Amino acid sequence: MAFKFSTEVRRQQCFSGSLKSILDGCVIRMFSGPIPSGPDAALSGNDLLCEITASGNPLTFETGSATPTLTKNLSEVWQGDAVKTGYATFFRMVKQSDTGANSTAEVRIQGTVGGPADDLTVSNPTFVIGSPQRIEYFAIAVLEYA
Repeated sequence: MAFKFSTEVRRQQCFSGSLKSILDGCVIRMFSGPIPSGPDAALSGNDLLCEITASGNPLTFETGSATPTLTKNLSEVWQGDAVKTGYATFFRMVKQSDTGANSTAEVRIQGTVGGPADDLTVSNPTFVIGSPQRIEYFAIAVLEYA
């Protein structure tokens, strides 16, 4: 699997800034239900199970790296409590104002949730309301293809 970048993330990368500057200030929302065809697509029949923040604040990434990899700010604890019981199928990294509607103007990264073959590995994709969810490691690598 691979992260899917919205039209707006790709546009901003071309014209206005670094991936770090685009994604700093986002949150991660984990959903149940059918996975939308891409990050520009509207949510449809999905329940928000959990929103991950840095102790209630938007997420940020480390500054600088020897590799072309953007990693979670190591001084932050990325966590949230499940707001609904359900089976997590995908996540979106979004700005807090994102409503989930069909849009090519929203900053979004979408990926699958589950085991090691998924984009975001969780210990148990079945969330129970009130249970804490924590992301210990999160990285986005900019890969070179030959």
